[in-house]
Order: sequence, then C-alpha cells, then structure tokens
Amino acid sequence: MRPRFILANWRLKLTSLVVACGMWVGVVYATNPPAITTVAVPVQVNGLGSNLLTLHSIQPVTIKVAGVASNVRAATVSSHLFASVNLKRISRPGEYEVPLTLSKTDPNFAVLSSPNKVLVVVDVWKTASLPVHVVVSKAPPVGYLVNNSATTATPADITVRAPSSILPNLLAEARVSLGSVLSSESIPATVSLVNTGNLAQQITFQPTV
Repeated sequence: MRPRFILANWRLKLTSLVVACGMWVGVVYATNPPAITTVAVPVQVNGLGSNLLTLHSIQPVTIKVAGVASNVRAATVSSHLFASVNLKRISRPGEYEVPLTLSKTDPNFAVLSSPNKVLVVVDVWKTASLPVHVVVSKAPPVGYLVNNSATTATPADITVRAPSSILPNLLAEARVSLGSVLSSESIPATVSLVNTGNLAQQITFQPTV
C-alpha cells in the first residue's frame, strides 16, 4: 500500500516539479545559452602524386556549428574540426572539384553546414635549364661603356624545377651594379627568377655545374 502523503495534493506537487525544472533550465541557459558560430578550417591535401602539386593553396573552408556557448567558442571548435581532400585519383594537371571530408572529435557541438566540395588546381612539376641574363642595374661612370658581347655569366645556365604552367614565363637574371667599376672584372651577383606572367611560386633552382 502506497503512503498517502505521496498521492496527497499530487497535482500541486507535479506543478511544483515542472516549475522547478523550468527555473533550473532557465538559469542554466541564462549563463550558458545556445549559440551558433562559424569557423574557418584549413584543408589538408592527401594522396597527390610526387610529380604533381596544387598550384594554389586551398583556402580554409567555412563551417557553421551549434551548441551551448561554452562549447562553440571558435578557438575550441577549431581544434576539434578537421577537413581534408583525397587527390589519389588525379593523375594529370587540371581543375577539379573534389569531395571534402570533414571530421570532428568533440561530441558537444553539432555541424550545421559545410561545403561538400572544393576546387583544386593541379599542375605537374617540370625541370628545365634557363640561360642567365646579365642585367646592369647601375651604369658605369661617364666615359665607360658596357661591352655586351663580352659580358657573360658563370655559370651560364641554371636548372629550374617549377610548375609546368609557370616555367615558360620564367627568366633568370643576374643584376650587377657598375657605378664604381672602371675596368673589366668579375662581379659577384645573385641570380633571381623573374616571372613575366603571374607571381612565381613553388620554384626551386640551382646552378648547373
């Protein structure tokens, strides 16, 4: 037999319980309310062949997440979200839309939206030999002339490894200042690459021996 005090005024007791729970939830959410935020997540590239490269870095993707405010701070969420693309099926240069894989390691927030695909531009590495052009950045003193036919660079060529789409636009230059030079002599100079097209990127070079 149930004690009578449990059933006595049960409607009032039930109402009190509901009100108490509601007040507790209200206090909790007042101090830590639900929130939605967006974070930028870097994209890791996997599976690309050693003779290929992405011509431009993939921009971080924007992810929208939801949860209580303490769990969706941008700094906290960013350390638990990981985005990547797998390019192992790509074997030639070109533009590709590839699926984006997103994973998270924190169950305390939910992902509301994220891109399904990202655009990647793939190029192939090429190696070529470029002649070194001597460029006079400052002319010799008045009365002296540069004998262009006798001006040479040593070494005369450099070996360049660069994306195939950039390689045709590259020039190798050795700039020298002759402002105080009064006779024929060897002048040390640094060889630099000039891209006559877009900004040169991801290029390595070394003098030929």
